[in-house]
Amino acid sequence: MDGRGAVGEPAIGQPLTLAAARQLANSVHRQRRAGRDPIAERKAEKAAKAIGNRNTFGAAARGWAEDHVIPHRRRADEVLSIVGLGRGAEGLTAVPGAIAARWADKPVSEITTKDLFALLRECRNDGVPGRPKRGRDKSESRARHVYATLSALFKWAQNEQLISTSPIVGVPRPVDKTAPRPQRADGTLSAVRPTSFC
Repeated sequence: MDGRGAVGEPAIGQPLTLAAARQLANSVHRQRRAGRDPIAERKAEKAAKAIGNRNTFGAAARGWAEDHVIPHRRRADEVLSIVGLGRGAEGLTAVPGAIAARWADKPVSEITTKDLFALLRECRNDGVPGRPKRGRDKSESRARHVYATLSALFKWAQNEQLISTSPIVGVPRPVDKTAPRPQRADGTLSAVRPTSFC
């Protein structure tokens, strides 16, 4: 800290110069005389922000990782990398440019099927955001892995009552059109229901 304090209107919780601290104290006294409690208002704002942060995609992804993926999955790091989380000395961190970083501050309830369609198209055509592209140009398999991982995350968020309905329900599961269809012994094609990843 260089002693100059923060730029702009002085606020509680910022580094302040002596003159800015006096200005802030006078402002607080004026508000209290007017019948307001600026300290209680600030605490209420912080509490509301903390509750709101719990409902963001970034917080939901971290909660899902800590509650479900890390304790119950053998290849937890692979699953976490699809969402865009990495484990380090500081704990879980969002990988720059990945899904968790893109939607870090977006409320889970505001993620739409349109957002998921666009994401899955990007994963199919260009690779998973935040991960190096592997394999061939377009990959339905890659899109299916992302779909299954996000489906598990949104199911967890629904069970935790962060959302009422999963937005991925309206998105069709990617199907590999190049995969051979199973045939019966008589040579006719059989209808087989695809299995899910998570």
